[in-house]
Amino acid sequence: RFLTMEVECRDAEEGDGRTVEGYAAVFDTDADLGSFTEQIERGAFDAALQDPQLDVAALFNHDQNQILARNRAGEGSLKLWTDDKGLKYRFKLGDQSYAQDLAINLRMGLVNQSSFAFSIKEDEWSMRDGRDHRVIKDVRLHDISPVVFAAYGEATAASIRSQQPTEEQPIQP
Repeated sequence: RFLTMEVECRDAEEGDGRTVEGYAAVFDTDADLGSFTEQIERGAFDAALQDPQLDVAALFNHDQNQILARNRAGEGSLKLWTDDKGLKYRFKLGDQSYAQDLAINLRMGLVNQSSFAFSIKEDEWSMRDGRDHRVIKDVRLHDISPVVFAAYGEATAASIRSQQPTEEQPIQP
Protein backbone atom coordinates (compact mmCIF):
# COMPACT_ATOMS: atom_id res chain seq x y z
CA ARG A 1 0.00 0.00 0.00
CA PHE A 2 1.31 3.45 -0.85
CA LEU A 3 0.42 6.82 0.64
CA THR A 4 1.61 9.85 -1.17
CA MET A 5 2.50 13.34 -0.02
CA GLU A 6 3.75 16.50 -1.65
CA VAL A 7 7.52 16.53 -1.54
CA GLU A 8 10.21 19.11 -1.01
CA CYS A 9 13.58 18.43 -2.55
CA ARG A 10 16.36 20.76 -1.56
CA ASP A 11 20.08 21.02 -1.56
CA ALA A 12 21.68 20.40 1.77
CA GLU A 13 23.74 23.17 3.33
CA GLU A 14 26.64 22.22 1.06
CA GLY A 15 24.66 23.42 -1.97
CA ASP A 16 26.13 20.57 -4.01
CA GLY A 17 23.23 20.30 -6.45
CA ARG A 18 22.88 16.57 -5.76
CA THR A 19 21.09 16.44 -2.41
CA VAL A 20 17.38 15.68 -2.32
CA GLU A 21 15.48 16.49 0.86
CA GLY A 22 11.80 16.37 1.62
CA TYR A 23 8.83 15.11 3.58
CA ALA A 24 7.55 11.67 2.67
CA ALA A 25 4.65 12.03 5.11
CA VAL A 26 3.00 14.84 7.06
CA PHE A 27 1.35 14.33 10.44
CA ASP A 28 -2.26 15.15 11.34
CA THR A 29 -3.31 16.06 7.80
CA ASP A 30 -6.32 14.46 6.14
CA ALA A 31 -5.99 12.74 2.79
CA ASP A 32 -9.12 11.99 0.79
CA LEU A 33 -8.63 8.48 -0.55
CA GLY A 34 -12.01 8.20 -2.20
CA SER A 35 -14.10 5.93 -0.02
CA PHE A 36 -12.46 7.18 3.22
CA THR A 37 -10.19 9.83 4.67
CA GLU A 38 -6.94 9.09 6.41
CA GLN A 39 -4.30 10.80 8.53
CA ILE A 40 -0.96 9.84 10.03
CA GLU A 41 -0.62 10.20 13.76
CA ARG A 42 2.51 11.66 15.34
CA GLY A 43 4.65 8.76 16.47
CA ALA A 44 3.49 6.42 13.68
CA PHE A 45 7.11 6.06 12.46
CA ASP A 46 8.86 5.95 15.85
CA ALA A 47 9.14 2.18 16.23
CA ALA A 48 10.16 1.70 12.60
CA LEU A 49 12.92 4.32 12.80
CA GLN A 50 14.28 2.79 16.01
CA ASP A 51 14.39 -0.73 14.53
CA PRO A 52 18.05 -1.72 13.93
CA GLN A 53 16.85 -3.98 11.08
CA LEU A 54 15.10 -1.13 9.25
CA ASP A 55 15.84 -1.33 5.52
CA VAL A 56 14.24 1.48 3.53
CA ALA A 57 15.03 2.43 -0.06
CA ALA A 58 14.59 5.76 -1.78
CA LEU A 59 13.02 4.96 -5.15
CA PHE A 60 11.69 7.09 -7.97
CA ASN A 61 7.90 6.58 -8.27
CA HIS A 62 8.18 3.47 -6.06
CA ASP A 63 10.01 1.68 -8.91
CA GLN A 64 12.45 -0.88 -7.49
CA ASN A 65 14.39 -0.65 -10.75
CA GLN A 66 15.19 3.00 -9.99
CA ILE A 67 16.83 2.87 -6.57
CA LEU A 68 18.30 6.20 -5.49
CA ALA A 69 19.56 5.50 -1.96
CA ARG A 70 19.13 3.13 0.97
CA ASN A 71 19.32 3.74 4.71
CA ARG A 72 21.62 0.73 5.22
CA ALA A 73 24.04 1.69 2.43
CA GLY A 74 26.42 3.68 4.60
CA GLU A 75 27.37 7.29 5.03
CA GLY A 76 25.81 9.78 2.65
CA SER A 77 22.98 7.48 1.63
CA LEU A 78 19.35 7.75 2.80
CA LYS A 79 18.74 9.54 6.12
CA LEU A 80 15.30 9.33 7.76
CA TRP A 81 13.94 11.21 10.77
CA THR A 82 10.78 12.83 12.09
CA ASP A 83 10.23 16.39 13.21
CA ASP A 84 7.12 18.35 14.22
CA LYS A 85 5.81 18.27 10.64
CA GLY A 86 6.33 14.66 9.59
CA LEU A 87 8.69 12.01 8.20
CA LYS A 88 11.65 13.73 6.59
CA TYR A 89 14.34 12.28 4.33
CA ARG A 90 17.61 13.30 2.69
CA PHE A 91 19.87 11.57 0.19
CA LYS A 92 22.47 12.40 -2.45
CA LEU A 93 21.79 11.48 -6.04
CA GLY A 94 24.15 8.98 -7.62
CA ASP A 95 25.56 8.96 -11.13
CA GLN A 96 22.85 6.69 -12.59
CA SER A 97 21.16 8.10 -15.68
CA TYR A 98 17.72 7.94 -14.03
CA ALA A 99 19.07 9.86 -11.00
CA GLN A 100 20.34 12.61 -13.29
CA ASP A 101 16.97 12.64 -15.10
CA LEU A 102 15.25 13.00 -11.72
CA ALA A 103 17.52 15.95 -10.82
CA ILE A 104 16.48 17.71 -14.03
CA ASN A 105 12.80 17.01 -13.36
CA LEU A 106 13.12 18.30 -9.79
CA ARG A 107 14.81 21.51 -10.97
CA MET A 108 12.07 22.04 -13.55
CA GLY A 109 9.35 21.37 -10.96
CA LEU A 110 7.97 18.44 -12.96
CA VAL A 111 8.51 16.15 -9.95
CA ASN A 112 7.54 17.98 -6.77
CA GLN A 113 5.80 15.49 -4.50
CA SER A 114 6.74 12.57 -2.25
CA SER A 115 5.24 9.31 -1.14
CA PHE A 116 6.00 6.42 1.16
CA ALA A 117 5.22 2.73 0.92
CA PHE A 118 4.20 1.02 4.12
CA SER A 119 2.14 -1.65 5.75
CA ILE A 120 -0.09 -1.02 8.75
CA LYS A 121 0.84 -2.34 12.18
CA GLU A 122 -1.85 -0.38 14.02
CA ASP A 123 -4.69 1.87 12.93
CA GLU A 124 -8.01 3.13 14.25
CA TRP A 125 -11.24 3.61 12.30
CA SER A 126 -14.09 6.00 13.10
CA MET A 127 -16.75 8.06 11.36
CA ARG A 128 -16.03 11.71 10.62
CA ASP A 129 -18.39 13.98 8.72
CA GLY A 130 -20.41 10.93 7.66
CA ARG A 131 -17.39 9.13 6.16
CA ASP A 132 -15.04 6.42 7.30
CA HIS A 133 -11.85 7.90 8.71
CA ARG A 134 -8.64 6.06 9.52
CA VAL A 135 -5.83 7.22 11.77
CA ILE A 136 -2.54 5.44 11.11
CA LYS A 137 -0.82 4.84 14.45
CA ASP A 138 2.10 2.51 13.65
CA VAL A 139 3.63 1.35 10.36
CA ARG A 140 6.26 -0.84 8.78
CA LEU A 141 8.13 1.48 6.43
CA HIS A 142 9.23 0.06 3.05
CA ASP A 143 10.29 2.98 0.83
CA ILE A 144 10.14 6.71 0.33
CA SER A 145 9.84 8.09 -3.18
CA PRO A 146 9.86 11.36 -5.04
CA VAL A 147 6.77 10.94 -7.23
CA VAL A 148 4.87 12.59 -10.05
CA PHE A 149 1.42 12.29 -8.42
CA ALA A 150 0.65 12.16 -4.71
CA ALA A 151 -2.38 11.13 -2.66
CA TYR A 152 -1.53 13.52 0.18
CA GLY A 153 -1.14 17.15 -0.80
CA GLU A 154 0.73 18.36 2.27
CA ALA A 155 4.23 16.90 1.98
CA THR A 156 6.52 19.31 0.18
CA ALA A 157 9.62 19.46 -2.00
CA ALA A 158 11.68 22.26 -3.43
CA SER A 159 13.98 21.84 -6.39
CA ILE A 160 17.61 20.79 -6.16
CA ARG A 161 20.00 23.68 -6.33
CA SER A 162 23.68 23.96 -7.05
CA GLN A 163 24.34 27.07 -4.98
CA GLN A 164 23.16 28.90 -1.91
CA PRO A 165 20.56 31.68 -2.34
CA THR A 166 21.72 35.26 -2.15
CA GLU A 167 19.76 38.48 -1.84
CA GLU A 168 20.35 39.08 -5.55
CA GLN A 169 19.38 35.52 -6.49
CA PRO A 170 16.54 34.15 -4.34
CA ILE A 171 15.75 30.48 -4.70
CA GLN A 172 12.26 29.72 -5.90
CA PRO A 173 10.63 26.36 -5.16
